[in-house]
Amino acid sequence: LPTRLVDVQQPSHVHLVISDDVVDPDWGYAALSYCWGDSMPESGRTTRSSLAARLQYIDAEQLPKTLREAVEVTRSLSIKYLWIDALCIIQDDEVDREHEIETMSEVYSCATVTIAAGVSTHCDGGFLVENRPPLRFTNSPIKYHPENASVRTCPWVSTFCSNPLFQRGWTLQERELSPRVLHFTSIEVVFECRQSIKRYELAATEVGSEPVEQSYLFFAEPDGWPHRILDLQDSRKKFLRTVALRKIDSLDWHVVWWRTVEEYSRRQFTIPNDRLRAIAGLADTLQKKFKWDYFSGLWAGNLALDLLWTVHYDKEFDLAEPCVAPSWSWASV
Repeated sequence: LPTRLVDVQQPSHVHLVISDDVVDPDWGYAALSYCWGDSMPESGRTTRSSLAARLQYIDAEQLPKTLREAVEVTRSLSIKYLWIDALCIIQDDEVDREHEIETMSEVYSCATVTIAAGVSTHCDGGFLVENRPPLRFTNSPIKYHPENASVRTCPWVSTFCSNPLFQRGWTLQERELSPRVLHFTSIEVVFECRQSIKRYELAATEVGSEPVEQSYLFFAEPDGWPHRILDLQDSRKKFLRTVALRKIDSLDWHVVWWRTVEEYSRRQFTIPNDRLRAIAGLADTLQKKFKWDYFSGLWAGNLALDLLWTVHYDKEFDLAEPCVAPSWSWASV
């Protein structure tokens, strides 16, 4: 369990708890993945001076809208506890922040579900779109269109991948590590787990029938869906065939890492020094799984090839802030 969680069970008594004191691990918790924006207001931050008071009571109505709606969704899912970084990490305590960042992989990988707020670029934007028409489940195939080689994915996947969470650095590993994610966008709700995708879309009429499951089939052709590394544990051969068809010669997990870094390095950071921190949880999980040695974004067992990164030819770039990464690492630019 994370060190602290928000108890959301009683609307009139939302408060922080010390997990070891009161929480049964079997009860589970939800985690929030969202964009902070330029800053987090004091009402949404736990500090050393406010910790004692927040252990007694948090005025949920004063929280930024995204955090407030996450409390509502967690309660409506009958999950008692919620983890939000701004509330559960003491923001002005560097020792606490370092400790909690080091355990970030466990926070998301052990959550019952991660609520992904993919509507707004800041913490007060919310994600439960007001006055939205009813949603209905739909069977939305994710497949390649052989009659049009330029179309690599169905339109909703492209739109889904353009939501704000796909632009931020920290949110990549939050999605990667979560066993289940409930994505909220401006036009849909998508449930994603290790085996399937289920999607609500806007309904022109009444709410539709029961959900139709869209399984991870790992089509022979590129399917457009942004597959996660840890979804591939039981489908490695199928995935590697897909990788091969994308004209990648080497069929190993290092290639999967390269593609992840390629996506990750496009993303934005409020604090440049977070560039390696924000993927460290995913790297730690892979390190434990494969027993690889990891150095500043590169793997010792594949170091000769990992060193052969290059800056994308049509992108402007600058050297990263001092001490972010050594010059031989992709994280240095």
